[in-house]
Amino acid sequence: TVSTWVSSLSHPTVERRLLHRRRSLGLWRGSNPTRISENDVNNTVKDDESYEIKPPIPSCSIVIREAIEGDLPIVSRILTDGFFRETTNFFTYPIERLNTFLNLNSRFQTFRFADRTGARYGIFVACQATADGKVVGCCEVDDALPKGEINPAPRPYMCNLAVDEEFRRMGVAGSLVLKCEGIVRDDWEKSLLHLRMTEGNQAAFDLYLSLGYRVESKYVNAKEETVLLMVKALDQTESDRNEDSV
Repeated sequence: TVSTWVSSLSHPTVERRLLHRRRSLGLWRGSNPTRISENDVNNTVKDDESYEIKPPIPSCSIVIREAIEGDLPIVSRILTDGFFRETTNFFTYPIERLNTFLNLNSRFQTFRFADRTGARYGIFVACQATADGKVVGCCEVDDALPKGEINPAPRPYMCNLAVDEEFRRMGVAGSLVLKCEGIVRDDWEKSLLHLRMTEGNQAAFDLYLSLGYRVESKYVNAKEETVLLMVKALDQTESDRNEDSV
């Protein structure tokens, strides 16, 4: 059954019938938009009654764009939830979120005019394709020379991939990764993209494998966690990736 967003009805009788239909089907959710099947609408609204239906909007229509300064508070919240929620508590979570925001803002301000200086860096956000454009995910990618990093990752390097918990397992993370790959391959004209992840994060590992990444090396960090360095050849064809996964 094709799902359709019913937004506004020009006939009050039709509104009342649809409201009754929603309640009878257990679909009523107060003032929030409600998904009603096309069959429900057709069975409720007669042919001689006028009504208006907006085009359907998929439940996870996503737009990937470069972040703006106003996105940073929500991005810092998504990052903190993604990487520190399980290791913080009521008292330490706000501190970790503030630190995340300050670090993120510092990088943003440093590279906000990157195109003028020749630096290669970007923060990208995934937004719902709705009027408010809610930010639901983020990712960073850079090809800058590492400064002051201990055991720096090879460049170009993708990091801080995180998705709002409500929108996980909907393809948002994969869309962000593909955006970063396109920037590195097409704009920066580089053939490899690297990333790091903590061993044991099976969902992330499966995602990267499915996108063609392979483990290049591993090391144990100061927290005694095993960190995997993964890499992907961006000029690799689909058949090449299938052969690597065999």
